[in-house]
Amino acid sequence: MSYSNIILIILISLLNTKPNPNIETTINFSEYTFNTTRGNQTSLTLEDNKIYILDFWYLECPPCVKDHGVIAEYLKTTKHKNIEIIGISIDRSKSKWITYLDTHQYNWTNYNEDRSGKILYKDLDIEFFPTYLVVNSKGKILQKSNRFQKALNFIESANLQTQ
Repeated sequence: MSYSNIILIILISLLNTKPNPNIETTINFSEYTFNTTRGNQTSLTLEDNKIYILDFWYLECPPCVKDHGVIAEYLKTTKHKNIEIIGISIDRSKSKWITYLDTHQYNWTNYNEDRSGKILYKDLDIEFFPTYLVVNSKGKILQKSNRFQKALNFIESANLQTQ
C-alpha cells in the first residue's frame, strides 16, 4: 500500500469520527433482525441501567480484528458489569463468521446483520469499519468512533456508569 493511500484512509477515518459527538439519534432495535451463532434470528433488547458499545465489523477488516484483541483484554481485566459489548458483523457468509468466532473464542455477544429486512449499519450511514457506537439503555446513540479505546474513553470522561 502506498503512503498516499495510507494518508487517504486515515483522513477518511477521521472524517467518519465525530470529535465532539452530540448525536441525536435513537435506535429502535425492534425494527432490526440479527443472526445468532446458533442459527436463530433475534432482535436486540436493551436492559435498563446499562451502557452498550456496539461494534460494527467484518472478518476481512484488519483494524476490526486488531481491536477485538483490545476488547478481549478489556473483558479480562476490567469490572464492566454495567457496560455490555455487542459485536455486529456485516459479513455475508454466516458460516465463515461462526467459524471465525468459534476459532478465536470471542466471549462477548456477537450477532450477524440479517439482510432480509432493514439493515442497521446502512440506516446509520456507517461506511468505515470498525465503527463503535456508545448507546444507552433507551437506544440513544451517545458517541460514535472508529476505535474501541475511544469509546471507552468517552464512557469514562462522560462518567457514564448507567443512564
